[in-house]
Amino acid sequence: MKKKIRKTVLMFVCMTFVFSAAVLWHRVSEYNEATEIYDEAVALAMTPEVIVPEEAEEAAVTGSAVSEAAVYVNPYADEFASMDFEALREVNDEVIGWINIPGTKLSYPLLQSPDNDYYLDRAWNGTKNASGSIFMECRNSFTLNDINTIIYGHRMGNNTMFGSLAKYKDISYWEANPIVNVSNEEGSYSYLIFAAYETDVTSDTFRIKFENKKEQQDLIDHAVNSSVIDTGIVPGEGSKILTLSTCIGASVKSDTRWVVQAVRVDL
Repeated sequence: MKKKIRKTVLMFVCMTFVFSAAVLWHRVSEYNEATEIYDEAVALAMTPEVIVPEEAEEAAVTGSAVSEAAVYVNPYADEFASMDFEALREVNDEVIGWINIPGTKLSYPLLQSPDNDYYLDRAWNGTKNASGSIFMECRNSFTLNDINTIIYGHRMGNNTMFGSLAKYKDISYWEANPIVNVSNEEGSYSYLIFAAYETDVTSDTFRIKFENKKEQQDLIDHAVNSSVIDTGIVPGEGSKILTLSTCIGASVKSDTRWVVQAVRVDL
């Protein structure tokens, strides 16, 4: 009887191992496929070859501070603005731009669909993939002229897509990488990150339309007061806000999001 039980337990353990290995293999395969797909986008768009300064790369890993020059200067703004967006739209006409954070590996085509769910499980070229795409809220104008422009992306376990946004819980990571750039055919726009925090999907963070200046101020106040890092930056009246939104993780409520917010600046 004991021998039979041991045999059953061993079989169960083996089956569990095989299942876990299959899940891991599938996940790694999807990661690799996504990498190839987005490398293709980089090649088509002829994005500039961004050389990450050694100290900035270290900060991305350890959270250590870097020099002022590595923090604020984006020597690639003009190159990103003159990317070949037409080549990208020949593959997918819903490509509206490109988003990147200088000093990090976050650099992706920006999509927009009438359905916010569409790119949750589709790469930029329409291929089914768990990494999905980086995409703009369907209610926003692709011109980036709204008071609050919202961009979504998955928090991938290998730190691709918006996976690295969680690092903004550390003020030293913000010091190293405070700028977000969004480029389209009209130009390249720089945004200075001023807040990072968890919030509910029903909060003012995700508001698009504002009836008056007080409602706009409520958005800014909510962000500054909720932020887990003190950047010392408070956007002024009429500022254009960029909201980067990603999930928290499978272990928490599905209506909670991690957001990083930035204000448009002229650098």
